[in-house]
Amino acid sequence: MLYAIDHVMRDRLENGRFDSSMRAVEMSIGYRGNMGSHPGVSNPEFLLKEYVISTLFLTNMIVDAPEEDLQLRCHIRVQLVSCGIKRILFKMEAFNYDVIDKQIEKFIESEAVDKEELLGEETDGGHS
Repeated sequence: MLYAIDHVMRDRLENGRFDSSMRAVEMSIGYRGNMGSHPGVSNPEFLLKEYVISTLFLTNMIVDAPEEDLQLRCHIRVQLVSCGIKRILFKMEAFNYDVIDKQIEKFIESEAVDKEELLGEETDGGHS
């Protein structure tokens, strides 16, 4: 998965692994309320919610995928933070949609667990 994301990053001459995708997500959320009606689209707000949910599922999956590699999970999360994920999560909360809120909560809780585990490794010298 990360290989494919890195390939897109190189093709688009991006500096960060997630810059392009997070910029697209943030721009899409920015259109919320300005979509009006579109021929053939019955509910653009619903479609945007589905896009946000899919983005959150994918983001959480990417961060949690290296299950046994705390350092890699933390590295991926730092990359996401550096391209604005916290700001984007805040904007996603404005949907007030339970499924979105649960995925945001999962991201934040996983981050807290990883930070705690990382601090535990640092205090015991990496010996578990």
